[in-house]
Amino acid sequence: MDPPLQQRVDADAPFDPMKTENASKLIKLINLKPRINYKEEEIRSKEQEINNKQQQLDHFEQTNEESNQSLRQLLSPVVTRTRASSLGKVIL
Repeated sequence: MDPPLQQRVDADAPFDPMKTENASKLIKLINLKPRINYKEEEIRSKEQEINNKQQQLDHFEQTNEESNQSLRQLLSPVVTRTRASSLGKVIL
């Protein structure tokens, strides 16, 4: 059937509320698609932001732990001498 004839047949067909309702729902879904895509992109962006922050936090924690270990090594002789001198005062 050629398109003009098909259009006339469709125009003469009885009104089907179900088809109209389904078409309306389909149009709404099609119209929502760009918003869904935008939200998905927004979610991906937030996930990337969270991953970046987690990497920064991990790096900070590692650097902090290394600094703490260095400080302990540097202060260890001082703390030992201080404790020894404190013990000497208590004994005397």
